[in-house]
Amino acid sequence: MAVANVLDANSYVGFGAALGTALADVKPGKKSAYVFENIITPIIEYVFRNHFRSATIQPQFQIHAGRKRIDIKADCKTSSSLQTVVTVDNNLRSSFVPIECKNYSGTLGNQEFGQMVDRCDQRHRHFGILTCREAGDRARITEECHTRYTAHNYLIIVLDDSDLIQLLTYSDRSNDDKLVEYIEKRITEVRDLAP
Repeated sequence: MAVANVLDANSYVGFGAALGTALADVKPGKKSAYVFENIITPIIEYVFRNHFRSATIQPQFQIHAGRKRIDIKADCKTSSSLQTVVTVDNNLRSSFVPIECKNYSGTLGNQEFGQMVDRCDQRHRHFGILTCREAGDRARITEECHTRYTAHNYLIIVLDDSDLIQLLTYSDRSNDDKLVEYIEKRITEVRDLAP
């Protein structure tokens, strides 16, 4: 029976599903912060394998002469449709994408968004990703992101566990168009929020 399940395409567990299970097993909280970051790194590598150059995905990347660190740094591939969405469609610079990992379900506030602003850079980086366990009030999160966008021209999107699980599902199905549409939707929500 187990062999039949493995051979059944509808019930086969892909790599993304396995990563999703590992993500769900990480307990929220400061004690597991590095465990969360360590599972987010392969999730980013897998989900964005057609868009980020895997050799450039680096955890704990130092900036500002080593005074600060970005949880995960990723470089876009020049031929990536996601890179086109970010740099051409939204006119944002993106020398690389800073990704921060917050292993809690509580409200993201000024400290977390301020940290993301600090990870961006007017000369080089206008787009960043903030990962967390549960975004909560999505409308409020979008407002927080929009505030940073209008004040600094930094477009930050928040991806929580449910977002990541959906992106992993698209990745397992090799549905890259849906994946890019999903990220583009999050970008558009922030960019086009009415004042």
